[in-house]
Amino acid sequence: YAPDVFQGVTPSSAAMLSFVPKVVGFTALLRLLPVCFGEASFTDWMPVGAVRVVLMVLAILTMFVGNLLALRQTSLMRLLAYSSIAHAGYMLVGLTVGNSSEGTSGVTSLLFYLSMYGIMTIGLFALISAAGTFGRPLRSLSDLSGLSKSQPAIALMMAVCLIGLSGLPPTGGFLAKLNLFLAAWSEGTAYGRILGITLAVNAVIAATYYLRMISVMYFEQSTVVLETSRQPAAWIAGCLCAVATLALFMMPQPLWNAAVHALSHP
Repeated sequence: YAPDVFQGVTPSSAAMLSFVPKVVGFTALLRLLPVCFGEASFTDWMPVGAVRVVLMVLAILTMFVGNLLALRQTSLMRLLAYSSIAHAGYMLVGLTVGNSSEGTSGVTSLLFYLSMYGIMTIGLFALISAAGTFGRPLRSLSDLSGLSKSQPAIALMMAVCLIGLSGLPPTGGFLAKLNLFLAAWSEGTAYGRILGITLAVNAVIAATYYLRMISVMYFEQSTVVLETSRQPAAWIAGCLCAVATLALFMMPQPLWNAAVHALSHP
């Protein structure tokens, strides 16, 4: 339902639909799964047997379905809706790997990723809202054409958020994906290696359409005259999120410590 819903709502509503259901869903899983398997918390819990297989299959399918369908989109909002599905798949990697006393930190990486995803997604949709004008909201990829010339500051901040969502440095999004990959790979099992490779492949696929959006902003000419944005609140929110996306690449420890604390004090 997400792609159809995203097409018919405002960017601010789309941001909420991208982020809030993931917070609610993964919070519920983090509360319920340990109870179902007799553990007090996720601090030292790893899924086993059929549960792990189901989570792994869900993670792989969600990543591939979301990213491959996003590649085909010309609608900006449908593209971001499908990419939102793929991000849920990345988070499922952390849930599948779990945490262990041997050092595996999949669930901690999940919470770090979820926080970074919220910052970058809210920032991107705020900037999409700020870039839209009265009577001309940004709805398709072609609407981004010429944005770097008409609204260079917004285009630059959008590029930062898009680079972060694609998982490239120098953004916190790079560290978020790297943490998930390392958590899966360092587990040392076939499950972990499969998840790590799948995550890396999907990160490349996602980078393709995120970088295409940046290319449209900077290298394609607009066929209409673009006006200057008149939404200062959205502009400020987007600016703060873009700055945070860059800052958390340089100083990720506070956010990581917060994720560790959240798991140890549920």
